[in-house]
Amino acid sequence: ISAIMLSFLGWMIWRPNQSCPSDPELAKYCETSKKWNKRIFWLSVIIWSTGFFFSTLLLPLRNLLGV
Repeated sequence: ISAIMLSFLGWMIWRPNQSCPSDPELAKYCETSKKWNKRIFWLSVIIWSTGFFFSTLLLPLRNLLGV
């Protein structure tokens, strides 16, 4: 479920036809929030991938390598 939620969030961040307001001050806030949304998204993907690796892939990999 969490992978689906991250995929949906990625779509929301990079969906086409997004625009910021024409007011310069609001546009500045909009661009700042877009930048932070992308940073938080990639941090979430890294955390999710690390958790997925350790909870799902590490044991079969250890068994395969005989460690």
